[in-house]
This record gives sequence, C-alpha cells and structure tokens, in this order.
Amino acid sequence: MNAVRGAVNQQLTLNSPLPVEEELCHCNMCRYVTGGIGEAFVSLAQPPNKLEGLVKNEASNLIGRYFCGTYGAHRFANVYEADTCSADSGIIEEAEPGAGHKGKDIVKITRHAFIGDTGDWWNGWMAP
Repeated sequence: MNAVRGAVNQQLTLNSPLPVEEELCHCNMCRYVTGGIGEAFVSLAQPPNKLEGLVKNEASNLIGRYFCGTYGAHRFANVYEADTCSADSGIIEEAEPGAGHKGKDIVKITRHAFIGDTGDWWNGWMAP
C-alpha cells in the first residue's frame, strides 16, 4: 500500500484485507487532532519503517501520534499499551500498487465510537 504524498511516502502493510472494516472515532482527541468530526484508522501489520519527516506528539502517556513535518497532517498513531500502530485512513493513496484503488474501497465505516464526546448537537442524527 502506498501512503502519503510528497514529504513522507512509503509502503505499508495492513492487518486486514480490503476494504478494512473500521469505526469512525469521535472522541475528543481524534476530533481535536484532525479538526474534523472524527478519524478512522487502519491497523498496520508492523510500524512504519520510515519516520524521517514526521513530528512525534505525545498528548498522553497512552499514545504517540506522528504528523507530517511539512504539511502538519496526522499520519500514524502508536498505542503503547496495546503495542499497535495504525495509519490515518486518509493518507492511503493506493492500496495495491497498479490495482487501480486510488483511495477508493480502502475503508468501510461500520460503526461510530465515542459519539457522546461530541455533545448533544451530534447525538440526534448520528447512528451508533
């Protein structure tokens, strides 16, 4: 899988076949980090082999997040206790080089998590 354009570009191996069934997390931290309504991750079989060009942020002792040092976009999350690493689904450019995915059919959102963190204004229309 090719991930990210420009400053940080590398091959990553996923833990699951495509499309990856994943949740859209609406916890406060995911919303604050992205500036959006939530974030979806894809689990990696192994941590990224190249961290040059990335800036590490540890907002807590539970997770380390890596951001593009050029554009500031969120790239990876490392959950220390679970010893897992995930990539932000938005960075995936091409799942199988030459297969024609080009960002399509990579993640299938199957559920939402931490909807309560968003406050009452989201709870009325977002399905759990």
